[in-house]
Parts: sequence; structure tokens; C-alpha cells
Amino acid sequence: MRAGRFDFLEAFFPEELSEIEPPDRLMVTEWADRYRILEPSTSAEPGPWRTDRIPYARAWMDAFNDPDVECVVIQSATQVGKTETLLNILGYIIDQQPGPTMVVYPTVEVAEDVSRTRIQPMIEAHPRLAEKRVGDRHRFTTLRMQFAGMDLYLSGANSAASLASKPCEYVLLDEVNKYPTVLQNEADPVSLAVERTKTFLYSRKIMIASTPTTEQGRITRELEDCDAVYEYQVPCPHCGVYQPLVFAQVKWPQCSKDDPDRLGRIEELAHYECAKCGGTILDHHKPGMLRAGRWQAAAEPGRRRKIGFRLSSLYSPWVKFGKLAVQFLRSKDDPAELQNVVNGWFGEPWIQRYVKVDDDQVLQARCDLPPQTVPREAVALTCGIDRQQTGFYFVVRAWARDMTSWLVHYGFLPSWEDVEQLLFDTAYPVVGMEGMEMPIWRAAIDTAGTLLDDASGISATEDTYLWLRKNGRGRGCQVWGTKGSSYPLQGKLRMSKPLDRLPSGKPIPGGLTIVLLDTDKLKDAFWWRLERARKREGAGAAYLHSGTGRDYSQQILAEEKRLDRKGREEWVRIRKDNHYLDAELIAAACADPEWLGGVRLLVAPARVGGARTGRRRIVPEGPTRPGLGARVYERPSWLNR
Repeated sequence: MRAGRFDFLEAFFPEELSEIEPPDRLMVTEWADRYRILEPSTSAEPGPWRTDRIPYARAWMDAFNDPDVECVVIQSATQVGKTETLLNILGYIIDQQPGPTMVVYPTVEVAEDVSRTRIQPMIEAHPRLAEKRVGDRHRFTTLRMQFAGMDLYLSGANSAASLASKPCEYVLLDEVNKYPTVLQNEADPVSLAVERTKTFLYSRKIMIASTPTTEQGRITRELEDCDAVYEYQVPCPHCGVYQPLVFAQVKWPQCSKDDPDRLGRIEELAHYECAKCGGTILDHHKPGMLRAGRWQAAAEPGRRRKIGFRLSSLYSPWVKFGKLAVQFLRSKDDPAELQNVVNGWFGEPWIQRYVKVDDDQVLQARCDLPPQTVPREAVALTCGIDRQQTGFYFVVRAWARDMTSWLVHYGFLPSWEDVEQLLFDTAYPVVGMEGMEMPIWRAAIDTAGTLLDDASGISATEDTYLWLRKNGRGRGCQVWGTKGSSYPLQGKLRMSKPLDRLPSGKPIPGGLTIVLLDTDKLKDAFWWRLERARKREGAGAAYLHSGTGRDYSQQILAEEKRLDRKGREEWVRIRKDNHYLDAELIAAACADPEWLGGVRLLVAPARVGGARTGRRRIVPEGPTRPGLGARVYERPSWLNR
């Protein structure tokens, strides 16, 4: 045996030595490139992880190893690799730097699903991770896993119990903008999770990642709180100038809207134009540009305790410039769809700008269309009805396939007989098409109500249900019942399960389906469209007919959007009568693509030829009080393309 300080090691077998030798000193990126395997069930490119495929993620991961950095914030578009980045960091912690760790997802259900479909398969695919598990099944469950030297907790942001009483050195928070704002009798979920790290003051690491929503969203506020915010700059393949990729530089040929292959040609021919030299940058240039890219802060920070990164889908190797252009063109005339593109594709918060308007400004949305006539561009009429104790307020609106609309008729009806005559026996002349008229295609009526003032004691809801069962189908115009949802919906509306009983318990023969409406989303969309009409911005605008009066505008201004004490947006009623506003929301829901395809799926305009006899003309009537104004959406200038 040779003399020396470590001669005793020769007494061990190689297998024993491997257990006591210190781990390689690796960065997170080096560990991922060496050991991470992507599963076919969760990745479009299964196999060994390659950071060079998304080189912008290198800085996200290696920031975890930076001793000066305590918190990393990532605001990005969807499908750019941020969730896989967090999994790389988690695998690195288990293998290289064990310490108690918490990973937080929006709900407990999401945490359980990610555990089964992403985290546990990752552990099984890596012998280095699998061998560190503690064998006792009670120590390795879906939401709690024990490894050598550490516990891993998976939590849901909707459960205060899952976030509490667990000291953690590392906290990874995914999709924080989907977390609830507050928990009952507790602070917000992000603060609760970060609180768990206070006993690891000098070694803790906090990763916060999410796709943005609005300016008030948590990820955007966290980004604003950073010591430095970095953007990824790439060199032009022609002039070499480094620049961030921005959507304004994505260019495509102008194609006629009548061209059936318009979007296909745009997707094929769209390209990026260098902001410096004007050179054409194509999709095949992107991989080389990404590899040569660098993260750049607006100014060199004095300290780097909390740093942030933001990234759009323009940098994604899986998203072509043309695909992004087509997504924008498909959504630009619908505020809900456009917000999804701004958040999920551009990686930017949806910026709300509200300006005070009065009656005169609302009426600026009037056009030259005479009352009770239909423009030639329209393909269908929808009607929204708001039931009240004394009768029915209604609006009739004409729709083009691009969701441009025109107010055709509004007013008040005292009885069911009048409602039936409006819906089933009325057709409106089409401007410029002699002898052509358009009946109402789809209508809906609000089913909420109070006790009717009669001897029957029946509620307005039950009375409406019974009328709908008798008249809702089979008379030309389809009529549905609606109800405002008591909670936010994923979209603007949702069909209820068939109701088989009235509120009183009496059976409903054949059942009845009610359409639940997210009225906040519908109000946002209506005001967005009305503002487009005021500014004459084209597709998607909601115009008023030339005879629209203050009786209409005052009810439209009955609600305004405000921020509550916790900074959340809410619609607040500022006057009693808002019936035309409610009717407008219902009429818009009837035309919306979420409602069985809406007007966009109509093969031909819903028109009829020949004169109709006995046509009823209804004189609009309503309250006349001075308007207080409302806050309406102002379109960000950078989206005006």
C-alpha cells in the first residue's frame, strides 16, 4: 500500500467509493444537459434535454446558482419552456443541492396532476433521482416526496393548509397569475409561500413564473419590483445589430379579405423585418440568432437580489412568424380573443385604459343607418330581452360575420303577446335590397326575477321557464333563457345542465337548458366594441342607428368599471335603470362564437323575401335622466394594425 494521506480509500470497493464521493459541481444548465430526459408523453421533442434548443432559458436556470440572486421572476408567453425550466431546477435541487422545497401550482388538483404526469415520470427516468427516493411509501406520496436530505412538497395556491407550516429553502411558483388573489382569513398565496423561506435567509431561492394577464396581475407586479428586468436581444443575420424581437416588425403581404386562402398565404409569407437595416429575417434564421442572443437590462443594476426576465413567442423555436401573424389577425376584432393572443403569444399584460364618457360621447357611435332597418352586410339579427316587473326591455342588433354590429331596434314591451309578435312576426327591411327582409334569428331572455304582482304567486323565473318551454323552439326564431353566472367563467358563456324542475319543485316536462353568462366579460366586450364604433375603427365595432336617443345612452351608462380596495376590477351600478345594457349583453351573447358557433358559422344571411303584412313598429321609450358617464376601453396604439 502506498504511503499517503488518502491511502485508506484503497480499502473500499468502487461501488462504496461512489456513495461517498462528492457530487460534481455543476450549474443547473450543465446538469440538465447531462442528465435530463424529456418524456414523449409531455414533450414535442422527447429525448435528452438540449439548452441550445432554447438558449434564452440558460440565464433563467443559471440564475439559481448565482449567489447574489435570491428571487427570479419570469414573465413569458406560453410554450416557451418555462415549466420545463422549473422542472430542471427541481431535478438539480434533488440531485445536487438538496434542501426542503415547495412547488406551488394554481390548485391542489393541478399539483396532483403535474405530480403524476410530469414530476414522477421525470424522477423515474433519471436513475440519479430515483435512487435518492426514500423507500417508505408513507414518505413518497403524490403531494409529498422524501428524498435523501430533503422533503419535496407540492401545494395548491387555493389551499392555505397546503402552504402553511413547512419551512422551505427553495420555493418554485408556477403560473402565479392563476392563483386566487386572497385566501380566507389569510394573506395572498405568493406571500404565504415566500413566508416559508424566512428561516433560510441567506440560502433561499425563489422562482416565480407565469404567463401575464392584466397590469394588475401578480407576475407583472413582481416584475416591476425587480432590481433589474432583462430582455433577450438577438443579432440581425444581415447587419449584425442586436435588437429585441417585437411584433410590430412582423410583416405580411396585404391580401384581400375576399381571398379564401388569405390567412394561408399570410402564414406562409410573413417574415420579420430588421428594425435597423430593414433586412428580411425568415424562420430558418431564428435558431442561429437565438444561439448568439444575450440578455440585456435597460441599466446596470446596483444590486441583483431580485431579477426578472420577459419573453414572447417570437423567440420560440416552435412558433413561426406567420403563425403569430395569423393568430393576431383572427383575434384582433374580439377583445377576449385578442387578450389571449397578447398574453399567451406576445407575453405581455393586457393593458386596460379607461376614459370617462358621457351621453354625447356614447351617441357618437351612431351611424347613418335608419332605425328598424338592416344593413346589407348583416347576416343575422339577435335580440336580447331584460324582464322587469312591469314588462320587457329589448334590443335587436344586426351582425356581420366579422362581429361588426348595428343597433336596429330597442324599446319596451308590456306583455308576452308583444314579445311573441316581436320575435316571431316581425321582419326588418334590408337597406338597398328591395323586397328583402330579415327576421330575428336567435333571441334570449333573462330568467332572473322577483315575485310577480298577481294572485298566482308565481315568480318571474318560473313564468319565464314555462313560456320558454312552450315558445322557445319551433316558431322560426330560437329563444333561450339566460342567467348571470355567480362566478367567473372560462369564457363568456356556458350551457347549464338541463333543468328538470322549476324553483318551486314542479317538474319541467322535457327539461330546459339555461345559458349562463359571464356578464363582466360581456360588458368588457360591449364597451370595447362601442369604443371602436365611436372611433370608426372598423371590424368588430358596435354601431348605433341614427335615431338612438338619450333614453338608450343613459341606461348604457348605468354601470362603470372601478378598482376595489384590493386592486381588483369590478363593474359597479351607479344608477337604477340598466335594462338596455343588460339586453345588449344578451343580444351579443346570442351572436358570440362560443354560443354554438354564433353568426360566424352562418352559411348564408338569415333573410326572407317578399313583403310581410301586419308588421309592427314599436316606438322606443324609456327614462330620460342626465348621464353620469362610464369608463370604456381604449385600444392600445401598438395593436392598431
